[in-house]
Amino acid sequence: METADLLKLFGLNHKDALAYLALLRLQKASPHQVAKEARLERTTVYKIMEELAAKGLAIKRAVG
Repeated sequence: METADLLKLFGLNHKDALAYLALLRLQKASPHQVAKEARLERTTVYKIMEELAAKGLAIKRAVG
């Protein structure tokens, strides 16, 4: 079983899991960077990142 599949057991869908794993690899990244790493659409990743932050799996930081 792949890691992305294991994360589904914790309530993440496939795209959520891909984005989460990409974020873990990158450590600090913008949604654009996560989208590129995960091979997902940038607009999809913005929504996923919000959901991950709401679940406590990511921290949202303002740039500037």
